[in-house]
Amino acid sequence: VSAAEGLRMSIATEERLLKLIERQEDMLGIAGLGRANTATLHVSPYGDGSDGLSWRTAYQTPPDAFDACSADVNDLTLVLVAPGTYDFNLTGQPTWTQNIVVQGSHRDFVIFTNTHASASCVLRLEGLSAVQDITVTHIAADNGLLLWADGARANRLRFISSALTGAGVSLWLNGDEGKATDIDIEGNAAWTIGINILGARTHYEHIHIDDCGTGIWIHNAGADSNLFEDVFIHGCALGIDIDSGNEQHFKDILFLGNTRDVDDEVGDSHWVGIHGRFDVEILPDNFTGVTVNTGAANTYGADTELLSAASRDNPFRIVAVHVEPSTSEWYKLRLSDDGGTSFFDEIQFDGTKREGAAAPSGTEHIFNAGTRISGSVKDVSGGDNVKVWIEIQEC
Repeated sequence: VSAAEGLRMSIATEERLLKLIERQEDMLGIAGLGRANTATLHVSPYGDGSDGLSWRTAYQTPPDAFDACSADVNDLTLVLVAPGTYDFNLTGQPTWTQNIVVQGSHRDFVIFTNTHASASCVLRLEGLSAVQDITVTHIAADNGLLLWADGARANRLRFISSALTGAGVSLWLNGDEGKATDIDIEGNAAWTIGINILGARTHYEHIHIDDCGTGIWIHNAGADSNLFEDVFIHGCALGIDIDSGNEQHFKDILFLGNTRDVDDEVGDSHWVGIHGRFDVEILPDNFTGVTVNTGAANTYGADTELLSAASRDNPFRIVAVHVEPSTSEWYKLRLSDDGGTSFFDEIQFDGTKREGAAAPSGTEHIFNAGTRISGSVKDVSGGDNVKVWIEIQEC
């Protein structure tokens, strides 16, 4: 065998070994990432763009890799993205329908954007999908990341939209039963909608939203029973806007520096651990209060409205109750948010001194906008009354 032929054989052998290694990696599906992917493709500015099966042969743009993903509904392609800024430069909504997992190296090092003059979003995935460890920068009047299918996953993502010149959504989950975890959104207080909620039973956890026109917008009739947990909303024109959908769940939410924290047009959400610099007021704003009559001896009188439903347009908690009894004996006041069917708090007090008294409310209830608060009272002898004021803290 000549030297030249030997060199060609050596190169061919090396190429076959490389291909074998690359396809072995592809068949394994990068099992260390915890998903049984049926194929793996690579994206790197330094790949040769030939087939994406290794970093050496990586596609140079994410759209090229997405185009190469299997369209079989039973396949799931993992796309590994090396550090770099990737401008899709595509018109409209760049959309792929395959099942795709997009895995960046770190959200500060992998940046997706779309600067085409006719673009309306950066990326839209309609198949079963997950996007992890990238930054999405959207500009003009464009949306950021749109995940359309049920069960979508968005993890460890950063969104930047400070350069918007028109309304745009950073993260848009359209399907049901998805999950978004560890999301940072840096918006534009005039234009950005941080998270657009259209699906149901989706879990949003560890979310940080800064400087948006609206932090979280829930506006689809079927957007029911979503869970929001460990959320910080700062510097927004409106923190949470609930226009439709039922029974949202909010746990450990911190509001700070927003023009308005909550606008709730539905009024059936569940609130636990809501924090912020909320103002306190005593209602009614007068010195006559609301007179609540007792019944006969040791018998509650009629349920009496203390706060009307129409007067409350934000979630609120009761922090204290002020009372002025008419006689010098023991009284018990109970409070209700369902017209006297059940009671969330009871306060017992002695009217011996016949003067006003204030008692802190022990309830941790956070009431929805439009909740009517009423009360009924009894005393030892019966036939008396108590003047009542409610001290509230409104989100």
